[in-house]
Amino acid sequence: MKLLNKINSYYHNKILSRHSLSIEETGRRMLFVNFLLLLIIPLVIFASVHLKNGIYLYSIINYSFAAAFFILIIVLNYQKNAKIIYRLITICFGFILFYWAKTGAVMGYSSIWILTFPLYAFFLMGKKEGFYWTILCAILTVLVFINPFSFFSDFSYPGEYISRHLFTFFMIFLISYSYESIREKYKSAMEAEQAELLLEKDKLAEAKDAVDRANILLKE
Repeated sequence: MKLLNKINSYYHNKILSRHSLSIEETGRRMLFVNFLLLLIIPLVIFASVHLKNGIYLYSIINYSFAAAFFILIIVLNYQKNAKIIYRLITICFGFILFYWAKTGAVMGYSSIWILTFPLYAFFLMGKKEGFYWTILCAILTVLVFINPFSFFSDFSYPGEYISRHLFTFFMIFLISYSYESIREKYKSAMEAEQAELLLEKDKLAEAKDAVDRANILLKE
């Protein structure tokens, strides 16, 4: 138990942030760091496979992204406001997904990672900004899959895979958007209730002062 507590303390203080964070921001950073760590693993695997097959350019690109993500995890630890890093990683992640989908990595199955994008974007960016990032991702995905103008000729996806993939993406998008909407409404309600409680606390303090002054006058 003590070892687990030490590991948990080290994870929060040395990896997530050296600053004091809210519960919501701590949750965001946990998702962000864990997601990057999970993303680094396939990048290293793909880079190693490309290196073994003599495809050095793709190997260097994958290794570079893996190293950049690891460095950003370290940089995140020193940042109190991580919004800029979230946006930067969103752009990098979107580029990687586009690259994987376009080239048909692992016989096209790497495009399944696209399904994680709505969850990532909505939770880190919020409902409004996450919506725009997800719509952009959806448009690029459709263009790569359908390839209407023959811009992307690296890999051809079967029709059944495209329909199932896009349907699943749409369902995850709706669920993520609905969940984030409810979460933001709940957060706003909690903040309003907290503000009301603070106002009531101030009124009680003023009433107490008035009662104390009245008691003093009665004693005189």
